[in-house]
Amino acid sequence: MKYILILIVLFSGCVTQKRCSERFPCTSSKDSIYIERLDTVEIILPGDSVIIETVVPCNDFELKIENGKLLASLKVVNGILQAKMNEKPDTVFRFTTNTVTITKEIPTQVRVKYTPKFVKIMAFVGGISVLLILGWLALKLKLF
Repeated sequence: MKYILILIVLFSGCVTQKRCSERFPCTSSKDSIYIERLDTVEIILPGDSVIIETVVPCNDFELKIENGKLLASLKVVNGILQAKMNEKPDTVFRFTTNTVTITKEIPTQVRVKYTPKFVKIMAFVGGISVLLILGWLALKLKLF
């Protein structure tokens, strides 16, 4: 007797996958996520130099000035003016925004309206009993 009760409890709760998917079908919806990234682009500017020479009536001298990434020198040797300008290589950073869209499918369950057979049978029996009571009252009151 004990084993029969255990078997009844075990098998009464089992629902096949087919019945489960009939009652609760899966549908999916799409959801989009927008990600905005800030990207840094590195631009490298190469160094450059310029040399100018000309004849001037002047005494010999030399002058050098350095300011950050720029080196300038001016000198006169034997009446020839020589001007040099050197620029060191530089790096410039440019910021850009990059928008990425990620779309995911999200499965959702749509609940299907389900009426058990017992409830359908009881509704049918109730409807017939109402018709029988109305017919019996019609015969008693001699409406027909």
